[in-house]
Amino acid sequence: MMRPDYRNSIMNVSRSLLRFYGAYDGDDTINVLDDALDGGVNHVIYMLLDGLGMNIIREHLDHDSFVRR
Repeated sequence: MMRPDYRNSIMNVSRSLLRFYGAYDGDDTINVLDDALDGGVNHVIYMLLDGLGMNIIREHLDHDSFVRR
């Protein structure tokens, strides 16, 4: 069973995006995302796909599909 990782969650993604736009100045963002956004990004598209569950993804999507990668 996979346990939730509350230090790298959807909320932290939102905080990283808010930081990018200058609307958040906290520490609890995702460093990898912060680094990617600091690399000269002009536009951000944020797709939220929640509630799928890893078992459903593993069962129904090909191993090399976009969502699984």
